[in-house]
Amino acid sequence: MNGTSDITATDDKDVNAQVDVSIVALTTDADRRVTSAIADMAEPALTVVSDGGVTAPDLVKTKLELGEDYGMRGASALGKEWYEHSEGFCDALKGKTRTEIAGLSGGDADLKALCTIDITDLQKAALDALS
Repeated sequence: MNGTSDITATDDKDVNAQVDVSIVALTTDADRRVTSAIADMAEPALTVVSDGGVTAPDLVKTKLELGEDYGMRGASALGKEWYEHSEGFCDALKGKTRTEIAGLSGGDADLKALCTIDITDLQKAALDALS
């Protein structure tokens, strides 16, 4: 889980927070090279209430579940929705080892042709999956 922040509710004020969750599931071959990958993220909105309790929405859709409704296509330099960037990132992982994935950079020309989202958290999740 990434993107948490240090927040404190006061006696008279609730605090809203968002937690960014990155998920990567991988399959590998006998040489530990990635054969398939799925990458997703969720951004649940939480409320820390003044009594110290935390409330969360009953249903949180991930970015893959939101699909076209995520609304990234117009802001994307590639004209792609988030799930399409995720597919590009996953395609870039195929055939790679943990070391090669650790060396991926968002500035890599091959990766930029597939995906222009910030890959930092997804890359960390992929590396964790391979640990």
